[in-house]
Amino acid sequence: MTSSGSVPFVPLRVHSVYSFGLGRSTPRALCAAARRAGYGAMALTDVHGTWGYLELHRAAADYGLRPIYGAHVVLDRDVSGQPGAAVTVLLLATGPDGLASVCETVSRVAMRRHRGEAVHADALHGVHREVIAIAGAWGAPTLGFDARHALEALREVFGRRLFVEVRGRPDGSVADVLGEVADALAVSRVLTTCVVSAAPVRVPGDLPGAGASHPVHGSPDPGDGSVGTMPGPDLVARWSVRASEACAASAAIAAGVAGDVFEPRPPGRRPPRLATPRIAARTRRCWS
Repeated sequence: MTSSGSVPFVPLRVHSVYSFGLGRSTPRALCAAARRAGYGAMALTDVHGTWGYLELHRAAADYGLRPIYGAHVVLDRDVSGQPGAAVTVLLLATGPDGLASVCETVSRVAMRRHRGEAVHADALHGVHREVIAIAGAWGAPTLGFDARHALEALREVFGRRLFVEVRGRPDGSVADVLGEVADALAVSRVLTTCVVSAAPVRVPGDLPGAGASHPVHGSPDPGDGSVGTMPGPDLVARWSVRASEACAASAAIAAGVAGDVFEPRPPGRRPPRLATPRIAARTRRCWS
């Protein structure tokens, strides 16, 4: 559950092609990249979506990885109309009930956005205890960004299961955007990096739609230079010098995941019968 070097780390912020406008590689390609980099586990945290779970489940088994099923949820700014960073939350399932809860939460958030309703921390109430939350900032914070209020609300929902991300950059530095607020609220940190591709990418010029407006989170990358590929052990070691506890926390979170919590076909259960032959054929393939 660590990188191939001596420093424990697991990539917990990974976006596939199902994060439209951000991810560049399929879940299978990302699993292959994680194995090449020496990892024993990898999370998939697509933006407001769980579409890659089945592919992650199959690819992780093929490559001998422990898959961590998650999602990236973007909360609306607390100060309406003010410029600033959006609050993001990575939801990670540590058990089967947590996986179901993540799926339910993502659907609830999608329905709110479809109805044009604001999405704040209250949308995450009722999340199962088998879900861990990692809060971060998307974009450069300004005076209109009330990070403390947002983290206080998230702490009421998740308690000690809430972490604040310290994001590793490809140049070996780290971005601790919410560090002061995390210290004030006694919220633990965890190291992440924004993995969007299995192949090398330049930051940020050649990202899909770089510099363009995004309907969900305003920008195709976090805006802090942390977008890249699976980090190797040398890069992880450089991050660890600057944020050793946060680095180790990523491996500790992964170690708490109860194996592959995704089971597309429970024992003894048959796939549903569908009248349309075309849909039925697709269903059988998915359940096989």
